[in-house]
Amino acid sequence: IKEKSSRIKKLVKKLPCLGIPDPNADLIIETDASDIGYGGVLKQKLPNSSKEQVVKYHSGIWHPSQQKYSTVKKEILSIKPELLPIMTLEPYMIKENLKDLIAHIFPKSFHYLSNDFSKSQRFYEFILVDTDSTEITHNKDDQGNILFSKIKIMNILSPQDWDQSLFDSKSFSRSFNPTGYTYYDYIDAWYNTLYINPEKHSWFVWFKKGIPLKFPKWFIKWFYHFGPLPEIFPQQVTDVYNYFKESSTFVLGYRMISFVASQSITWILAWDYMIISQYESEITDMKMLTRKIKVKWWRKFNIELISKAKISEWLKNNKARKGLPPKLELNKESLFLMEKQRLMAELAASTTAEEFYNKARSLQGGSSQRESDEGSSQSNPYLRNEDMFD
Repeated sequence: IKEKSSRIKKLVKKLPCLGIPDPNADLIIETDASDIGYGGVLKQKLPNSSKEQVVKYHSGIWHPSQQKYSTVKKEILSIKPELLPIMTLEPYMIKENLKDLIAHIFPKSFHYLSNDFSKSQRFYEFILVDTDSTEITHNKDDQGNILFSKIKIMNILSPQDWDQSLFDSKSFSRSFNPTGYTYYDYIDAWYNTLYINPEKHSWFVWFKKGIPLKFPKWFIKWFYHFGPLPEIFPQQVTDVYNYFKESSTFVLGYRMISFVASQSITWILAWDYMIISQYESEITDMKMLTRKIKVKWWRKFNIELISKAKISEWLKNNKARKGLPPKLELNKESLFLMEKQRLMAELAASTTAEEFYNKARSLQGGSSQRESDEGSSQSNPYLRNEDMFD
């Protein structure tokens, strides 16, 4: 209990501090929504100051009558609850025009902090493409500006897949500057690739069908930041997701990513900048530049592809249904030692030489049959997820 309480306290400390409402201050309301719900932020502009303070967060679900609202009214995106910190701002940086601040902090076309300006957004994007981790397509206007992009997640390399020290560089498959990248660059690529023009750009994101569901812990964190929220699902998909949670052996924290990845659910992703108070309200000049992540359900996704019956069949085929014993994966050395121990125990129980030789011949034949059976079994990629069940 103490451990859980401590974890909760740490999480609470990261939440943006709310200011005390001032009845004389002007109100500023920001709203966002999805097909089934909405969210809002209430701010106030302090008297005799250009600063704003957040005084209230709110969210809810549309009533049946509200769900009939026009597309325009519900076109706004749903904000993810956790903001991503970028940097603490000095007082002189807090400007009326956010564009001026961004131009002061970041080089042109950069939307992330970097000590190496050769590591551009294109550099990080090439890492994901060159490692066959993603397929990326950009859709541009007549002037060459990127309007929206598509990213299909094909594979995620774990530290074990790197096959060398994580700080050692790997070379690109073709000429590029910089010529290579480390595993830490690879992790950063999953973030910095997404940071294109926040005002006009959005991503269509989905996983390749049949992708192995064994994800590095840092990618679980990535999905927590950029993956869809259950609140944006249409009711039919919500019902299937609840069935998936109840019927599968995936533990808490892995159910959402396993559901979205295994069913190749597509979502829309966008982001924008936001300035918040960093600490307690009495430290009024401590502000932080953050990112707010916004996600939305893709209306053209064919929800008929997802059903309880199909989920049940998928769970059955991939040994993830509750009640099924997990597969015990052993290496060859472990199997050899177990088999050796079993054979020695059988032979040691013999009381005569004749019985000993008869058992030896019998055990040799049985062992050969088991080896044949084990060699013919087919491995299932989804069984690689059983480290999640621990």
